[in-house]
Amino acid sequence: MCERRYGETIKVLGVPRGEYFRKVLGPVSIYLALPRLLTLAILTIHFTMFASLIGVEELFRVVQRLNAQMLKPVELYTALAASYAVLCLPLYLAANYLNERLARGGGHA
Repeated sequence: MCERRYGETIKVLGVPRGEYFRKVLGPVSIYLALPRLLTLAILTIHFTMFASLIGVEELFRVVQRLNAQMLKPVELYTALAASYAVLCLPLYLAANYLNERLARGGGHA
């Protein structure tokens, strides 16, 4: 896409191909791919948490062991849920922001 759009301009200006790839094509490619990569990261976290029963069971066992020692189930399970939210929420918000910005067409080089 970018090669066709800027190809003639790059040739007229005499910009070397290496410079074009490093300063134009690379950043545009990263900008266009980043929202999808963040969404993929979120999905990977969700799928590994939900599909991997061993991991989920171990998380809950650790919380159960701590609960047996501290006798504070609400606080411990809330901390478990909060840590999961702290891990996923920023990724989710960043992916949504970048997807909306990309959908509006803003920020193209």
